[in-house]
Amino acid sequence: MVLGLAITNKGTEDAVAAELSLLGANNISHLEGAVQFSVKDLTALCSITYQLRSATKTIQVLLSDESIMQKISTLDLSFLAGRTFAVESHVENLEEAEIAAAINVPESKVNLANPDVKLYACEFLGKQYFGVDLCGFDLGKRDYRIFLGPSNIKGTLACSLLKIAGWNPEKTLLDPFCQSGTIVIEAALQSLQKPVGFHLKKSFAFIKLITENVFEAVDEKVLPEKPLGIYAFDPHFKHISATQKNAKIAQVNKCLQYSRQDIDWLDIKLEQYGIDCIVTCLPAEKDMKKGDLPAIFLRAKKILKNNGTITILAKTKQQEILDAAKDYKVKEHRTVWQGKSALSVMVFMLKEK
Repeated sequence: MVLGLAITNKGTEDAVAAELSLLGANNISHLEGAVQFSVKDLTALCSITYQLRSATKTIQVLLSDESIMQKISTLDLSFLAGRTFAVESHVENLEEAEIAAAINVPESKVNLANPDVKLYACEFLGKQYFGVDLCGFDLGKRDYRIFLGPSNIKGTLACSLLKIAGWNPEKTLLDPFCQSGTIVIEAALQSLQKPVGFHLKKSFAFIKLITENVFEAVDEKVLPEKPLGIYAFDPHFKHISATQKNAKIAQVNKCLQYSRQDIDWLDIKLEQYGIDCIVTCLPAEKDMKKGDLPAIFLRAKKILKNNGTITILAKTKQQEILDAAKDYKVKEHRTVWQGKSALSVMVFMLKEK
């Protein structure tokens, strides 16, 4: 068995764990900002790395201990022979140069610019981890995120938000503040079973470590672009335009249904009781009208199916959101993190009459 570590946005560990389980991972346990798991071999771990949507990085764990520095020199790192390597450390008071100096493998040397192997050290819940970075880049930096605005979230957080909301590809989805389209584009990619790294295959660090082609079996399952029940709405044309451009780059433009639509008219534009999930990230203050929050919950009464949910991600306005949702029950309220920014996630359902 091979031990893996998926690094996550804090507060989304359960969403990442659920995705890992679907991808065949075992022995899954939550850390704070990461999820530990195991798979049968390195090839399986690389395949998961290619498919994973909600984590920012995956590591093949070679060592975990309260203090890794004391044991790095005893590791079998013979796979580094004849290869260059670089070290990235996120362990407090443990410098990258110090770790590199402890690695003594014949015919291997440090290359910071373009290493064959990227080694990674990190720390979660008081335990230090050391292993191989299988990504080589931040998985949250999607290649389609070109046209952005002031209140954008990364694709990894958008995927977790969809999971928290209870959305899946069998359900209809509305984002009434689509902004640059991250939430709806991630939903479309998931519906088509298209990996977010589909066009980044040459960037994955693991291609220098294995000879097997892990991409082929996954790509065979990708569905052709087609219209889906995913609605990208926004009160501002500039945001609809940005979403369309980003969706075209992601090759899901034909999947989405677009409309420049004020919140007050959502129930006129959409079929009555036809939406399973409303999922959105509140935009910047300048892009909202005073009555938009109450209007979302009012209009949702006519467009949500039975047991439909409203999920809102917001940095501020938590009490305003709760006040506007007076006719709804709070199904879940949690804090998630994007970098150093704490964000609130609230999931609502209509109260039973």
